[in-house]
Amino acid sequence: MKKLLLIISFFVILVSNCLKLDVVEASSDEKIEKCSQDYSSIVRIVDNYNTFRGNGVVYKISDEYMYIVTSSFVVSDSLNFNIIFENGQYESSIILGNDEINSVAVFRTKKVSGVLPACFADSDYIDKGEIQYLVGYLDKNVSLYTRAIVSNVGEIIDKNGYVNVYKNVLDIKMGENLLGIASFDGLGRISGIVSGVEEERSYLVESDRVLKIADSIVKSGKYEANYIKYSVVDYSSLNSSLKKKYGVNESVNKGVVVVTFKPFAFLFGGLNQGMTIVAVNGVEINNTYEMDKQLLRYNKGSTVCLKVIKTSGSEKYYFVEI
Repeated sequence: MKKLLLIISFFVILVSNCLKLDVVEASSDEKIEKCSQDYSSIVRIVDNYNTFRGNGVVYKISDEYMYIVTSSFVVSDSLNFNIIFENGQYESSIILGNDEINSVAVFRTKKVSGVLPACFADSDYIDKGEIQYLVGYLDKNVSLYTRAIVSNVGEIIDKNGYVNVYKNVLDIKMGENLLGIASFDGLGRISGIVSGVEEERSYLVESDRVLKIADSIVKSGKYEANYIKYSVVDYSSLNSSLKKKYGVNESVNKGVVVVTFKPFAFLFGGLNQGMTIVAVNGVEINNTYEMDKQLLRYNKGSTVCLKVIKTSGSEKYYFVEI
């Protein structure tokens, strides 16, 4: 009887801990006391031939250095770059890392007096239909200030293994020389960095993702995305025949469906095909984008708790390393 009570107590503690956010969230090494909302953090990037390559943003400053984020395409075919600040000052730089999957690169240059890092908005509050202000440079001497509307949020642009690449979409066509340009909200805060163009659309890496990737590159020279090692799809994207094929329970009406079948996990009751993930660390999710946003909050290698609706309709909690 005592053993049974101990087992029940352990299970209760396990579930209650799952509902608490007891996983350490990711954070920046540097604490930023002040930030710039007057666009002075926008810089121009030129190669060693003094050819204009694109825009960048000072995102963090340490005692000795400034760290600048831009689009991968700005650094695609060169290694040596100079940074031109608003006051016209030139500084040489080195590339710390380039995450080509998410199209984010980071430079480091010497600290320049009087320049503050940019203010970044919380990308959770960016919605379709919002007006964004694109601020930067068309070339070394001509500045740009224009408006665009957000036409989609969290669109899957690419897929790399288990990792989906999400970007926001602006309804404006921009030339390649505008890659790396900053998109501001109405309060002077950066909501994302323009990382790609296609027909009448421009792709925006949202601010939360930019900061996560940049911090990881500064620390280790690369970015490894947080993900669970299963293929998943939005419940809303499945038709009735696919729901039946994967064994999704009829009580499910939202969430993220696991489509990977793992025989070993099946034998021992692990996370498997047909189960629907409805919450991450106690936060409800409706789709893969929302799940990705929650996983982005934690450090690589952390363990998160997934609330799942099994194919039988019962609820279960699984602890998964990301």
